[in-house]
This record gives sequence, C-alpha cells and structure tokens, in this order.
Amino acid sequence: MSSPKPRVLCVDDEQHVLSGVKLGLRKHFEVTTALSGTEALHALASQGPFEVVLSDMRMPQMSGAELLAHARQGWPDVTRVLLTGHSEFEAAVAAVNEGAVFRFLTKPCPRDVLVATLGEASRHHRLVTAERVLLQETLLGCVRAMSETLALTNPVAFGRGQRIAHLARSLSTRLGHADPWAVEAAALLSQLGYAAVPAAVQEKAYRNETLDDQERAMLTGTAKLTHQILSRIPRIKTMIDILEDSS
Repeated sequence: MSSPKPRVLCVDDEQHVLSGVKLGLRKHFEVTTALSGTEALHALASQGPFEVVLSDMRMPQMSGAELLAHARQGWPDVTRVLLTGHSEFEAAVAAVNEGAVFRFLTKPCPRDVLVATLGEASRHHRLVTAERVLLQETLLGCVRAMSETLALTNPVAFGRGQRIAHLARSLSTRLGHADPWAVEAAALLSQLGYAAVPAAVQEKAYRNETLDDQERAMLTGTAKLTHQILSRIPRIKTMIDILEDSS
C-alpha cells in the first residue's frame, strides 16, 4: 500500500499561477491552494494539517514573509518555503529570520527544482514531527513512572494527581491548548511535593481540620519541593512553567 502524498498548501494572489503550480505538483503532492495570506491562514486552521506551506513573496495586504511568520506562530510544525523575485532578495533574507523559512527559491523556479525542494521540506517536517512525538512519549512515560512511584509512598497524593491530570487534559483539549500532553504531565507532577507530607496531615487538610504551624508549613512547601525536584531534570521546562503559572 503506497504512502499518502505529502500535503502542501500553495499561496499566490494569481489564480493562473496557482493552477499551473497545482498541475505541476499533483503527481507528487496533495495540493491545496489559497489566493491570499488570509485565505491561507484559514486553510491552515480548517483544512490542515499540512506538511509544507509554499508562498509567493509579493502579495497585497499580507506578504509571503508575513504569512509564513504567522504560520510559524500558529502551526510551528509546518515547513515553510518562500518564492521570491531577484529584487526581493533582502526581504527574503529577513523572512528566513522572522518566519524560520526552511528555504527560499527565486522565480521563475524550474518544476524539478520545486518538486525536489518540496520533497526535502516534507521530509524535514516528518523528521521534526517524529522527534517531537518521541520526546513527548519519552517524557510522559518518565512522568508516569514518577507518578506511580509516588503511589507507593503516598496513595492519596497519587490518586489526587490522577484525577487532576484527567480533568486538566480534557480541559486543555477543549480549549485548544497546543500541548495537552504537557498539561497532563504537569498535573501528574504537581503532587510530587506531597511525598514529604504524612498522609495524616493531608487527611486533616482535606477535612478542613485545624493544622498546627508545622503542618501548615509542610503543605505550603509542597510547591517549592516539587520545583526543586523537577529543576534537576532536563527538557521539562514547559511543565515547570505550567506548574508555576498555576501556583
């Protein structure tokens, strides 16, 4: 069974140009077209995901550089390619910096060069996406292992973390959070500091019973202890930031 064709969004303000590009690429790619930057952003939001966005530089209202900068913010995984005229070279260089453009091509661009470039852009997209998914799965697996270790020492905190994680992922998915897995992981990690708090003290707090100064200090120190534990682990800054924002 053959693999699906890479999905490419082509953007140009001239319909005959788009028709020609689509005709030349359809053998290798699944091509969607847009006649403006605004239309392209709508397509990214409603018809994605796309692996590559190919945009002309000179368009009214929103230039190709501006479009690709917006695409970078909203859809950072999509690979961005810019078509420019020779007179637009300096603007194209700025677009590479501002929109993190994978490559820019000068017009007129031979069909074989365009096909080869879009093929490389598609492979780049798949590589970046695969690495991100692997990182997410690895980090989330480690987080779950830490959470399950907490279950051995403090089942109350573990159970609370599981419930919070379930609610947090559901809410973040409904709200369209870019990384719901990171929100879930942060929720699981939020209870780590309670490993140092006796279950009896947690039970008193849950029942809203009077706590002495030492017990209150234990409970208020859980967030700081959690941060101290997590700060030693590389590549989980996103989760630490989520915990700090919620504290």
